[in-house]
Amino acid sequence: GVLEARAAGQMLSRSGILFDEVHTSLLRRCIRTTNLVLMEMGQEYLTVHKHWRLNERNYGDLVGRNKKEAV
Repeated sequence: GVLEARAAGQMLSRSGILFDEVHTSLLRRCIRTTNLVLMEMGQEYLTVHKHWRLNERNYGDLVGRNKKEAV
């Protein structure tokens, strides 16, 4: 988690990638990961847009099945 997010932020920073906007889900761990990446990039000033539609979904027993298998 934390180490991977920081490493990702450092790699993005070294590659010269800069974000104009940031979007994430409402999940706390996603928000934390986003903030860690932005801090490593020196872009923590960006507004992080959060929306429930970006939350992960769990379809129970249907996870990993294709449409034919789910019917």
